[in-house]
Amino acid sequence: MNEIRTRQSSTSVDMDVPYPPTGSLPISSSNHLPQTTDRPFSIDYSTIQSSPVSPAVDLHGEPLPSSPTSSNHPTLDLNWPEGRFVQLINSDQIPRYEKNATIPRVETAYDVQPLTTEFPYFPEPNGSEQDSLQQDCSPWIPATHPDGALYFYDEERRLFTDTDMHNQIMRDEIEDFYNYLQRVIHIKQLSIPSKNYDLVLDIMVTGNDEHEKRISWSYYYACHKARCLFWLETYDASYMTSELFGVKSPAHVKHRLESLFWSHWSLFPVVFADRRLPLDAYDELSGILLHGCVDVLTSKSSTLPYDNDEMRRMIQLVQGAKDAKGGLAYYTAGITRLLSFFAHWRFLYFHGQKHARLIKDQSVYDKPRSERSLLITILSPLLFLAPEVHLHEFEELWTDEVIIKSAWKSVMTKIVQEWGDTILGSTVLLTVNIGFLAIPGAVISNLNGANITSASQVVIFTSPSQIASSLSVVGSIGSIIIALLLIRHNRTKQNEDPGGASTYLYQNSHRIFGLEPMAIIFSLPWALLMWSIVIFFIALLLFCFSISNILSRIFIAIVSVLVITLIIWSIRTAWDSAEHNDDVWYKSLVVFRRARVALFERVKEFIPFHTRRVPVDRITLNSGVNEGRV
Repeated sequence: MNEIRTRQSSTSVDMDVPYPPTGSLPISSSNHLPQTTDRPFSIDYSTIQSSPVSPAVDLHGEPLPSSPTSSNHPTLDLNWPEGRFVQLINSDQIPRYEKNATIPRVETAYDVQPLTTEFPYFPEPNGSEQDSLQQDCSPWIPATHPDGALYFYDEERRLFTDTDMHNQIMRDEIEDFYNYLQRVIHIKQLSIPSKNYDLVLDIMVTGNDEHEKRISWSYYYACHKARCLFWLETYDASYMTSELFGVKSPAHVKHRLESLFWSHWSLFPVVFADRRLPLDAYDELSGILLHGCVDVLTSKSSTLPYDNDEMRRMIQLVQGAKDAKGGLAYYTAGITRLLSFFAHWRFLYFHGQKHARLIKDQSVYDKPRSERSLLITILSPLLFLAPEVHLHEFEELWTDEVIIKSAWKSVMTKIVQEWGDTILGSTVLLTVNIGFLAIPGAVISNLNGANITSASQVVIFTSPSQIASSLSVVGSIGSIIIALLLIRHNRTKQNEDPGGASTYLYQNSHRIFGLEPMAIIFSLPWALLMWSIVIFFIALLLFCFSISNILSRIFIAIVSVLVITLIIWSIRTAWDSAEHNDDVWYKSLVVFRRARVALFERVKEFIPFHTRRVPVDRITLNSGVNEGRV
C-alpha cells in the first residue's frame, strides 16, 4: 500500500533540474537536499519475519538460493567497513552538475607517438592516488554524455554511475555496494517487478579529517516497463511532492516518478543491445507537441509551458531524431529531457485528477486569494491604479506558486518595454518643462516699475505656475531614475527559467503584504510620469489665467473643461472594459471599512466610558465582499 502524506508546511517553489539553465523546465518547482537514511550498513531482521514469502531473484531476475533461516541471520557475511551510510536518491539528485573537479593550471606537453590511432582514456596519477588509478576498469565502460560529463556503465548488469571507475578504491566501493543490495534482495526475499530496469549507484565522500570522513552509498532503480523509479525500502517522497499541496493520489505521484525516469534516461543516454528508447516514446512526444500547438493557437489560457513556435521546432527535431541512424546517445538525451519536462508538467497541473488545473490562472485549492492590504488600497488610487494592474498580472502569473515560462517571458518583456517608453515620455516632458520655465511670463518681477534704476532693485517673485512646473520637473526626473534602475535590475529577467522566476518572486514577496510592494515599485515610473503631466497641465492653466484677458480666460476654461471631460470619459470606458476593476473597487471599500472598525475598537479601549455607537457596516463586514457593498 502506497502511503502518501499530506504536506503541512510551505516550501520554495523553484526547481533546479540537473541540466544547464538553458535546458531548464519551463515550469517552476523546488529543489531540496537528498533524503538520507543515516545509519551504518545493517539489515533490519525484524522485518524479515513479516515479509511475504516469494521467490527471490537477483538484479537480472534469476532465482537465488534459498535464504538462511532467521536464526542464522546474525552470522551472515555482512562485514562492511564502518562509516558507510545509505542514501535513497532519485535522478534529480545525482550531483553531476554540482561537482567541481579541478586540475593544476600549468603548461603541459603531449607527444603523439608514430602510427598511433587509438587514444584511450588514461587518468593522470595524482600523488597518493597513483597506485589506485588504472586504465582498465572492466567490466565498467566509460562513456561521455552529450553535455561532456564522464560516466560509467556495466552493460551486463545494467549498472550506471558517475563515480570514477578508473580508481580501484572507488571501484571496489561500488562493487561492495552492489553486493550489499544483492544481499538485501536475497535476505528479504524481494521480487523485482521487472527484469528490464537499470540500477544507478553513487559514492560520495565528505569530510577531510579522518575522524569526520563520511562515505555515502546512494542508489535508485529505474524500471523501463513501468517508466518509474523504485527502491528496496520505503522512500520518503516528500522531496518529489513538496512542490504542491494536497498530493494524495498514487496516480498523481506517478507523473513525478515518470519525470524522474526520463531524467534518468537523459543523464545516462547510452544505448546498447537490451537498452533502447522505445519508438512509442517518439510518437508520444510528437502527439504531446502537436496537441500543444493546437491548444496554444486556440486558447489564450493554455497551460502549456512553451509557445507555438517553440513546439513547432520541437516537432521537427523529434521527427529527425526518430529517423536517425547514428548519434543515438545525443538524440536520446534530448528526447528524454523533453519527455521529462512534460511529465513534470502533468504533475504540476494535476493531470488525471478530478481537480486538474485546466486554465493557467485557475487555482486548484479552496483557499481564496488574500485580500488587498491597507497599503495598496491607499496607494493604488494615488498612483492611478497602476499597482493594482501589476499585482493582478503577478497573481495570474504565479497561480498556486507555479510559473509558465512563456507567460513569465511575455509579462516581463511588456513591463521592461513599458519602463523604456516611460523614460522617453519623461524625457520629453522634462524638456518641455525646462522650456516653459524659460518663458518670461512664467516669472513674476517688478521690472514694470517706473523707479527702478539698478539691478539690485529688481525683485523676482515665485509664481504659482513656476512652482508647479518645477514640481513636474522633479516628478519627471524621479520617473527616469527609477525606470533606469528597474531596467538595469530586470533587463534579463524575462529570460529566466521558471525556477529562477519563481525564486525571484518569492524573494520579493513580503511576509505580510505579499507581492504588493513589488507591484507598487514597478508602477512608480509610470505613476510619476502621470503626476508630472497633471502638474504641468496645472502649471499651464495657471500661466494662461495669469497673463490673459477675460475673453481668453473664458475660452481657455471652456477648452480645459472639455478636455478634462474627455479624459474622465476615457478613464471610465477603460474601467468598465476591465473585468476585475469592479471587484477591486468593492474590495477596497471592504478594506477601508475593516480598518475603520479596527481603529474604532482600538480607540474605544482608551476611552474611560462606554458608548453605544457602533459603525453601521460592522455587521455586514463579516458577510463577505458582495454583502459589504453600498
